[in-house]
Amino acid sequence: MSGVDGSVNKIGWNEVMLSLNKANDEWNKASKALAAKDRALSKSAGDESASAAEVQYQLEQQKGIYEVQRVRLMRLEAECTRLSKFEAECTRLTESLAKKETSLILCSQEKNKAISSIELLQKELMVQTQTAERFKTALEKEIDRNSQVQLKWPGLQYEIENFKFSLESAKKS
Repeated sequence: MSGVDGSVNKIGWNEVMLSLNKANDEWNKASKALAAKDRALSKSAGDESASAAEVQYQLEQQKGIYEVQRVRLMRLEAECTRLSKFEAECTRLTESLAKKETSLILCSQEKNKAISSIELLQKELMVQTQTAERFKTALEKEIDRNSQVQLKWPGLQYEIENFKFSLESAKKS
């Protein structure tokens, strides 16, 4: 049983025990009253048929009170059983929630590790990109210098073209 705000409303064990004690007290009072009537009737030598009818009437009343108390006690026992099941379900759900919370924390930690790894890979890629840019610039300078040399030594033209082709193939792969 949950309220509008999701809080759990349940009968406390003290209330259940108070109801059981009250039922027991009423039964004891009725039993004592019946015993007192019985003693009083035994002492008096009056009209036995009227006394017997009175005793029978009192006995019927006590049986009715007993039956009402018995039904109330059965209802309270059923409520106690229901509350015990509810308490067990709450415990199970609390344990399940704790496991899921732990799992969520572990997933969060794994996510943070993955983000750190990605950041490290990005830094490494940036360094490698910068190194490749520097190498490319140096290579282009070397090609320009070789072009200047080629003008002075025309026999190197074939070698330079072959080198350029190899360089282009390396860039593509």
